[in-house]
This record gives sequence, C-alpha cells and structure tokens, in this order.
Amino acid sequence: MSLFAQIRLHRELARWHESGHRPVLWWRDDDARGTSPAFERLLEVAQDLPLSLGVIPQGVSPTLAARLARTPSVTIAQHGIDHLNRRQPAEGPAADYTSAVAPGPLARRILAGRDALDQAGLDPVFFTPPWNRVEPVLIEALAIAGYFALSGWNGEGPTSLGFQRLDAHVDLLRWKGGPRFRGSGRVYEDLRRHLAERRRSGAFTRPIGLLTHHLDHDEETWSFLEGFLGLLRGEAEFRGFGELIAN
Repeated sequence: MSLFAQIRLHRELARWHESGHRPVLWWRDDDARGTSPAFERLLEVAQDLPLSLGVIPQGVSPTLAARLARTPSVTIAQHGIDHLNRRQPAEGPAADYTSAVAPGPLARRILAGRDALDQAGLDPVFFTPPWNRVEPVLIEALAIAGYFALSGWNGEGPTSLGFQRLDAHVDLLRWKGGPRFRGSGRVYEDLRRHLAERRRSGAFTRPIGLLTHHLDHDEETWSFLEGFLGLLRGEAEFRGFGELIAN
C-alpha cells in the first residue's frame, strides 16, 4: 500500500505543477516543555523549515528559550494550560478544562499559562488546544485573554469573526491505544486527499498543516519524517504561521 500511495501522491503533485501551482504547507509540533534529545532531533530534521512549536505552560523550562534563541525559524504557540484531561468519559473528548467552566475563569487560567511562558522567555503568538479540542467556551475565553489566532484540527469545532485560524490536517501518529506511527501509506494518502480537494476547488493557496509530536516518535516515525520532508522541500512551499495569517 505504501508504494501505491506514494505513486498516487507523486501523480497529484504532478497535476499541481501542470496547473502552475505549488502547494502551501505549514508545520506544527506539539507538547514541548523543554529541551531533550528528541527536541534536538526535531530541530535537526527541520533544518531551516519554519516550525510552529506548541508549548505546554505548566512545567516549561527556561532552557527552551535559550535553545530557541539560536533558531529564529521557530514560532511559539501556547498549547493549552497543563495538558491534563479534566473531562469524565461521559463528557466526550478530552480537554484540560471541565465542560462546566465559564469563559471568565477559563480566560484567567489561559492568561496564567501565557504568563508562565513569558517568564520562561517565550512569546506565544497563537493558541492551540490539547487534543485539538475547540469549543465555544474556549473561543470566548481566548478573546477575553487577548488571543485572536488559533490552530485546531481540520476545521473541527467553532470559530468566530475576528479569529484567524490555521489548522493541521496530516498527523504522522495515530492515537487510539497509545501514540504510534500512522504508517507511510496513510500519511501519503492523507496529504494526497487534501491536495486533490484544494486543486479541484481552485483553493491553491489554502495551507495544509503537518502535525508531529516529537516526544512520541519512534525510529520509524523519525525516519519517515526525514524522508517526507525531503520529498516535500522540492515539491511545496513551507511557510510560517505568522506569514500565513498575515495574508
């Protein structure tokens, strides 16, 4: 399946080139708190590609800011508050706030998280919720907290006027039963499907988001990611979050 999916992806990319366009991609990696061997490998694989890093405020290490001072291609996002699920099973998908929370108290928790990032020397420019859980109460709380840029998953959940939203669409991992590599065939096919949808609708400049979680990568995931980025460097344009929401 992997080879067939790769061939299908190459054919779709060829159709883009025949139309005179190049896909626009952006990259978000979540769950950072500090430096680690996995984080160093992430930066090594990324090289000069623009990367948005979702940082969990609780427990953030000042070593992260010191390391990123040498890496100007990385943009910081506030990744929730503490990344602890506060939902009961009957309440639905995970979130780090309860289903009964009001916008004001949630905004105060978000602001406390932003303060923790600021004190660690980091400057978040957008918010991305753990588990990509976007709900009306979160939108209201983010507005109170002064955030107007958001990243979730493939348009899921509400948004509102005044918010700039840039989502992820292609995840290297699958999560049911614990994080593990999704498989090259599935990743190729996910990207091909999004490319085809944009080409057929004429939405050539609509970005496609790549999502990774460096702390959960095994050797197979790292190896695939390196080759995948090598392929895409020559076929697509990688842009940073700030550049994309400014246009």
